Amino acid sequence: MLVSISAVTLLWGLASEGFDRLYGAHFITNFDLSEDESIYWLGAFYAIAFILNIGVLHFVEKNVKGRYADVLLLTNAVLTGTMLIFAWTGHFWLAVAMYWVTSALRNVNYPLMSIITNEQIESKGRATTLSMFGQLDAFGQIVGGPLVGLFALYTTIAGGISASAFLILPVLYFFWRIKTKMVQS
Repeated sequence: MLVSISAVTLLWGLASEGFDRLYGAHFITNFDLSEDESIYWLGAFYAIAFILNIGVLHFVEKNVKGRYADVLLLTNAVLTGTMLIFAWTGHFWLAVAMYWVTSALRNVNYPLMSIITNEQIESKGRATTLSMFGQLDAFGQIVGGPLVGLFALYTTIAGGISASAFLILPVLYFFWRIKTKMVQS
């Protein structure tokens, strides 16, 4: 179980930094936003995404009881699709909607994973294990950002965002394993 949680944490770190660095460039480059306009647009996108995150987390808190691995499996499958649509759509408002959905789904991941992690860790080693997971996430971001950035540099920004989406695909396998282990125990 802890190996699966570690793998998920590392893969999320690898995928997240690339998306975080490229989504703004994607809007500016592919939808011809001027630098002056982009400040306001990206600020508005982020603010609305933040409000959506609150709503989604409230919904999850009220409706998801004990089915955390199922929800994470579903949200990460949908997350992969929304990131790919965001990367390749030529329609501005569809890109905006996919950015909002992607942001909301990404922010569901960490609270639910924290619940699973804390349920699986014995209290005597909890601090060390949680620290290790934090380091895996940071390492993933340090490595993943430049790798995805290089890929985007030599292909396209959409290609880089797609690479981030594809880094999430193995997470689905690990959530399936976590789900299976939770059912067995």
